[in-house]
Amino acid sequence: MSVRDVERVATTLLYDAGRVSPAWHLGIVAPGDEMQAECLAFGDAATTFDVRVRFLQVTPNTVAREVSGATTFEWPPLSGAVDVSTLRYADRVIKLRVRVINTSSESGQSLIAPHAILRVSAGEFVSMIDPPPDLRHLARDCKNVRTCPVLAGERGQRQTMLASAVIVYDYPEIAGAFEPDE
Repeated sequence: MSVRDVERVATTLLYDAGRVSPAWHLGIVAPGDEMQAECLAFGDAATTFDVRVRFLQVTPNTVAREVSGATTFEWPPLSGAVDVSTLRYADRVIKLRVRVINTSSESGQSLIAPHAILRVSAGEFVSMIDPPPDLRHLARDCKNVRTCPVLAGERGQRQTMLASAVIVYDYPEIAGAFEPDE
């Protein structure tokens, strides 16, 4: 499964699951609320992370939005911030935290179906569903709010995580011949 395939799974979560269930089943971040994803990776001083956050903004014509890295964003009347931080443990383990905060002041300006695509360079993510025995205590300490991070991409590779409100297993795939509308 390529990076493009991960994008297709994320697009499916963003748009197509809404055809089957109401948007609030896919997760929302209302004004004053946040989504937080925490996950573990093996790495060292050379390890870097790429963070992309995507969500829908409800307007007369619902619009897909995307931001990269730690940043603030504003599409009036919607506004928010993405905060990215790391905590390095002595044994080459890094905790990555991504917080998506809705700072909108206007009621009804929610981030719909928010999710993050996380990539690591010079390192490897750890499965949060099935972490190695010696990391289970650290994985249990990760606090995920309105999201469930899973390994994504080609089965066995550990450079990509998908964090969404839809609970899926590591390495999610689009079933059969289903193709999301883009």
